[in-house]
Amino acid sequence: MAIKEKKVRAVIYYLHPDNRILFCIATRAAGTMAGSKECLGGGIAARETPVAACRRELKEETGFPEKVILKHLYPKTMCVNFFQEKEWELHIFLLKAGPVFYRAVENFTPTAEVSALEWMEVSQFETLLTPYQQESVLPIIKDWYTQLQLYLPKV
Repeated sequence: MAIKEKKVRAVIYYLHPDNRILFCIATRAAGTMAGSKECLGGGIAARETPVAACRRELKEETGFPEKVILKHLYPKTMCVNFFQEKEWELHIFLLKAGPVFYRAVENFTPTAEVSALEWMEVSQFETLLTPYQQESVLPIIKDWYTQLQLYLPKV
């Protein structure tokens, strides 16, 4: 089965000083997905690498200066999921946010594509994600979340 569509998603997390793991969730601003909550991301253009698409989508959707995206998000891992029955390919990047990116989300100004950005714990957003993201991204987020908990200081 041929791949008809390629997508990229940026799963951005922040290790809060109070030992909570927070994830960055966007609320879509317009179109058929208006009001839906999901991770930042979008389509991969022809001849565009997944990394370049991720950077472009982050800039388009957040409006943040490139230096905030490039200097204050730290790539941790990448995985590729193939959903052959849906005929699309999904590249998922796990990015650790530094304090500057955390504050940028806290002070977010809406863009044409995203009406709000917010930090949430996994339990807060898992039922809010679109069905597509519940199926494709959420299992990976939960797995990463479990692994990240191993690195938190024990209190």
